[in-house]
Amino acid sequence: MVRKLLIFLLILLTARIAFPQSPATQNEINSEFEIAVSLFDANQFPEALKIFQWISAQQENTKSTVALLFSAKIFLAQKNYSSAEKTLHQFIDSYPNSKYIGEAVLLYVEALKGLGRKKETVTFLIEYFTEGNDQLANERKKALIASTIDDTFSLAEVDELLSKEMNHDLKPTILFSALKKNIAAGNSEAAKLSYDLLKKNHPTAAETAEAAALFNPSSDTSTGDSPKIIVCLLPITDTYGNENQAAKEVLEGIKFAIHEYNSLAGNQFALLIKNTKRDSSEINLLTREITSGKNISAVIGPLFSDETKYFLDAFDSSNIPVISPTATDENLQIGNNLFYQANTSMELHGEVMAQYLFFVENKKSIGILYPKTGNANIIGKSFISEFRKLGGKAVEQMYLSKNITNEALSPNFKKNLINVDGIFLPINDNGSIPVTLSTLLKNGIDLPIYGNQDWFTTKGLETASALSEKLTFTSDSFIDYEDEDVVSFSRNYSETTGQEISTNNLYGYDAAKYLLKILTRVEREALPFNEAASKSEPFGGVHNSIDFETSNVNSYLNIVRFHQGKFELVERFKYKPKGKK
Repeated sequence: MVRKLLIFLLILLTARIAFPQSPATQNEINSEFEIAVSLFDANQFPEALKIFQWISAQQENTKSTVALLFSAKIFLAQKNYSSAEKTLHQFIDSYPNSKYIGEAVLLYVEALKGLGRKKETVTFLIEYFTEGNDQLANERKKALIASTIDDTFSLAEVDELLSKEMNHDLKPTILFSALKKNIAAGNSEAAKLSYDLLKKNHPTAAETAEAAALFNPSSDTSTGDSPKIIVCLLPITDTYGNENQAAKEVLEGIKFAIHEYNSLAGNQFALLIKNTKRDSSEINLLTREITSGKNISAVIGPLFSDETKYFLDAFDSSNIPVISPTATDENLQIGNNLFYQANTSMELHGEVMAQYLFFVENKKSIGILYPKTGNANIIGKSFISEFRKLGGKAVEQMYLSKNITNEALSPNFKKNLINVDGIFLPINDNGSIPVTLSTLLKNGIDLPIYGNQDWFTTKGLETASALSEKLTFTSDSFIDYEDEDVVSFSRNYSETTGQEISTNNLYGYDAAKYLLKILTRVEREALPFNEAASKSEPFGGVHNSIDFETSNVNSYLNIVRFHQGKFELVERFKYKPKGKK
């Protein structure tokens, strides 16, 4: 509200002085530009557009190019594609060397698509593919070219494109599109020609690995055995093209694991990356493609439980193992003997904490306060069931609100807490921690606290140090940055990728690393994948251990405590079925 008032006052001030009749100074232009950006951020598009257009019309103006770009963005936001196209055409013609040219090209494509001129986008992107040094922008251009060709071009039109001059790095994209269309048309000889050109002229291109998954004629031995294919199914974008940052980070971890393995063992595996868009229709198409593919050793993904279920429901290949780095639903593996969850289920968070408290900390009586909804409810119920099976006593209380308040602590519950050894507090939102701790203190509850991984935050813990020093919880990821092996891995990862490691990187890295370990054993010992997985020693990943000895759901969780202002790993605890030690 305050910001809108300030913007309104600025508009009034601008209206009072109007736009200068004589040529404006750069300071005046800069001031107007800041006002226009604020209006743009507040979605006040008509007001912002007037200022941006005025700025673009000024002579010798350092803001004219970016103001023109903002004008085009406003037209696109308003779905005025014709005006956006004209504005961006003016920008590209007038400022071909601008640092914003890459962004302008992509916006121009958006305008052309909005006008229904999809085929024109391909020739335009080919022409401007070499503009700028933005690798990410070029990858986006290639993706746009490929999707548009696949959707709208005939085979003859693709062949015509191949006859044109274009950037060398773009050729594999067009060749792969030609290969796919020839396969669909039953033109095996023409498909083989595209495949041979990819292998000969672009051996390291991602499209060459993708082509190997679709077309790998047994008679072709001119370049030796083709690499085995690992298909990577991730929601890189949604159906509208919006990027999923978490998925991109998981993918980087997977790619690094494949790179490490191939560096030591030769180029044995190629990674075939497919975008699920977290969309059931897209996943069904990809599933049919994978099922009919050649030389596929395994699938990594999908990420989320809902898209994983879409995939498994449609996937009927009985000999291709699938491993999801992060799916957590409990029953996804039922009926899917070769599907593995490298992440633990929500239920397991409760069961692991129950076993840890009962066997390791020797706690036989625990109070548990948990919400009636969300993952914390699932964790709370599984904890109570497991703890009681072990012979422990669980004093339980559920509450409706987001935070634990005085009303949630019934007199009877507080009375029964007198004889317990600690209190288990699974939560849905780490933002509720300060209120929760404050409520416990006000009610005189001074017990060891146990929780789920939503406690993995320092926010609010310092305000109740007497309680937070007693905090222990489960987490499916813990990175010990003081560990020598982690320091060495982090350094190697950074030197290779130019990025610092993140938790999402490690979800992908550890799942891929484990998968490669099992695939290697399968080949060396001629074992079925499920037998190799169940007989292998636990895999010590960077963020967590992985083991499928008794189930297709990873049985390890980190036990973490908050001590002296920082989180410490207590141990990686393995769940024992039926409460056995």
